[in-house]
Amino acid sequence: MYRGDTQTPVDLNNVGGRVIVRAKVALGSVVPDKIQFLLDDSVEYEVNFGTATQGVRPQQATFTFEWNLNTAALNNQAPKYRNGPHSVRVRLVRGGQAIATSAATNVVFNNADFAIFKFSGNALNAGGNRYYGGGEVSIEVIPVLYSGRTVASVRFEVPPPSGVDLDPASGVQNTRTLTSAPYVFPIPYNAHNRSLPALNGSSGATNPYTYFTITYSDTTTLPSNSDVVVLDGNQVLIDTTGLFSNQPVLGNTISAFAKIRVDYVVDNPGGPAIACRGTTPLATGQFATGGNVRAGVTTLGPDAGAGGYKLVVDVRTTLGQTILSNAEVNISGGGCAAAGALSGLGEGGFYQVVAKELKDNLGNTRTLGSFASSNAFGIDNTKPTLALKTNRASNVFFNTAIVSGPMAGGDTNDNSIPAAADLTAQANVNDPAAGTPPVASGIAGYVWQVNGQTITGHTVSGFPTLGQIQTTLSQPAPTQNYYTLTVQAQDNAGNTSDPLTFTALYDDQAPNVVFTQPTVTSLTGGATFTATARGTDNVDLRRGRIYWSITNNTDNIRLEVFRSPDKSFGTPATTSQDYSVNLRALRPASNIGNPPPYPFSIGLFAFVEDQARNAPATALLNPLSVTPANANTAGAVTAVSETPAITGASGGSTTLTITHAGGTANVVAVRVYRYNPGIALGGFRYYDFLGDAASLGGGEYRLTVTLPALPSHLLPGAAELFILVEYDNGLARGFTYNYDTDTPTSIF
Repeated sequence: MYRGDTQTPVDLNNVGGRVIVRAKVALGSVVPDKIQFLLDDSVEYEVNFGTATQGVRPQQATFTFEWNLNTAALNNQAPKYRNGPHSVRVRLVRGGQAIATSAATNVVFNNADFAIFKFSGNALNAGGNRYYGGGEVSIEVIPVLYSGRTVASVRFEVPPPSGVDLDPASGVQNTRTLTSAPYVFPIPYNAHNRSLPALNGSSGATNPYTYFTITYSDTTTLPSNSDVVVLDGNQVLIDTTGLFSNQPVLGNTISAFAKIRVDYVVDNPGGPAIACRGTTPLATGQFATGGNVRAGVTTLGPDAGAGGYKLVVDVRTTLGQTILSNAEVNISGGGCAAAGALSGLGEGGFYQVVAKELKDNLGNTRTLGSFASSNAFGIDNTKPTLALKTNRASNVFFNTAIVSGPMAGGDTNDNSIPAAADLTAQANVNDPAAGTPPVASGIAGYVWQVNGQTITGHTVSGFPTLGQIQTTLSQPAPTQNYYTLTVQAQDNAGNTSDPLTFTALYDDQAPNVVFTQPTVTSLTGGATFTATARGTDNVDLRRGRIYWSITNNTDNIRLEVFRSPDKSFGTPATTSQDYSVNLRALRPASNIGNPPPYPFSIGLFAFVEDQARNAPATALLNPLSVTPANANTAGAVTAVSETPAITGASGGSTTLTITHAGGTANVVAVRVYRYNPGIALGGFRYYDFLGDAASLGGGEYRLTVTLPALPSHLLPGAAELFILVEYDNGLARGFTYNYDTDTPTSIF
């Protein structure tokens, strides 16, 4: 026999632990089937001869066979071999019959007695330790006696200051002695043991090896430094790492005990129950959603045992109705950051969380008694409704590059863009103290994005500044372009509205405008010709207008003769466009206050506007020299009446009757225009075309119109209406008219 290094012979009179039994076999003409190793004439190990020799002719070889004998092996939880004298033999077998047997080698086994400690109870692994708790834990001491001696008693002691109760029947007992097997020592899960910090984690661990005494019948004891192993309740031996191993390891496993903990203790929270919206505490009257409401406690120290808190709570309304009973919430400590999700709450009341019990992962519990309730809070699962205020459009333009503060601009309804109050959503109309069901949590703020990127720090209801848009897009300077702005309202519970989308245009450059027709400037009065203005823009044209432009010493007037339809905002860009109208050549019928040379002609002006409402800052005049077709003279508008009568303060729908008299030239048209207060370039007064009055005969012309109330911002000297009379020889007369009078004023 040899030690594990295969070279050192063992003392045959003192054999213990694992040894190697080696046999040499020299064969003749008879080849055995098996080689058997016998202990006390019982076969303990055998090897197939053919497998071992692997085809070598046995007559030509001597073979060595080995048996790894564990003299300390166990049969279940008892020694397989007792200490004392044993014999070892080797036998050759062929055809089931022994053909040769060696002489016996006499040996004496001498293994030290040891103990198995078997833990039973609810257990789990945590932090490299094995924890037992959440109910009674039993520790069974199983003496393993190779010596053949008998046990008189086993004593388990947990001395002060721990003072663990070891006897559930007789009250607190620090020591317990058993005189017959099984030697099972329960640690009751009672009020005494559950209040002892020494039973968990860092402040102390139950270490049975330290406190067990095994006494033999001869009154001697198993030495305190004897080998031990730890057996878990599921029958898996624990190795020297302290956690499960499927291979029994006999030896001194003190490190295994260092990893065994009996954990009965749950820390005491240091504050009341809390309700949270995510990681934010809910004050009285505040709201959460059913998806982000959480419950916890204000403060709670880290668990020194298995850990993993479950807070048991009731949830009641402020009127005393229980909504949730004994709901378990997973928490990891104190405060909202460690609080756990609270499911099962819907809209309809103000709630309070009442903490009742605290558990850990092992099932250890601490009753919290009359623990303080949380603040009253509401549940709002309804996303807010976000809408534009009346007459606001979701298409906006900005035409001033202001990098701080609101940008100048407007929407496509021609409303200006204010700094705030553009958006509306639900309001907060709740009173928790009254106990009435909540209606809505109210709006907490707004989230804006530009081209899908969040505009950081902009949460008001007004539009973001250009500087904020630039920063979000990482643009060093404003870029003339269309942008997609989206805004969502967030309520105080955490719900988010559907997005409201704005197509936003930033453009502060006016388009360029030139007349491409007429190609001549000398015309005969009354002759028809085509006027074409070409507009070009860096981003997107909106519309074009062409005006008769009349200038004298006192009046600067432009009368619309063409207006293109507004191009739809945000559609594919139009950067070049021709605006054309067919006209009759006209000239004023009087000097209209101008000095010689006489006569002064009527010119053309083109007003081309881009989508950001930029327009040329200078007038684009195309003077026309017009010679009357004959010497006939122009008449005059002598009266205008309204049916029903309207005033500048009221406006309204009315039928205008225009009376014309005098002159020898024939009237071709009586055209009516309305003052446009939104255009005032270069001091001119702009009039938009309303329609031609129909001839009634006898010098009367009639037109039904709807007119606005008198604008408060009329230019000085402006009138509500302008009436242009055109004659067949190219002459023209112009008259202004106010609703409040029946007398037109001649301008030319």
